[in-house]
Amino acid sequence: MQIKIFSIPINDSGIMQEELNTFLRTHKILDITQQLYQNPLNAYWCLSIRYLDNFNSKTISQSKKIDYREVLDEAIFKKFSTL
Repeated sequence: MQIKIFSIPINDSGIMQEELNTFLRTHKILDITQQLYQNPLNAYWCLSIRYLDNFNSKTISQSKKIDYREVLDEAIFKKFSTL
């Protein structure tokens, strides 16, 4: 497991957001923690992302399908299946 930190200013032109989106699309994300920080000059989002290293989307897509009834508890699976 690896950790990557992103700090994105609120007034970002979109460059940092695209960097974040590219990272999210190309890695197996385990967890994201976000916090809005402010100082007198600026405000920015700080994101801590835990992810798996050496993620290969082809490997995931070729693997067996996941039976979410077995993975999720009953209440969460009911919400999942509704979505």
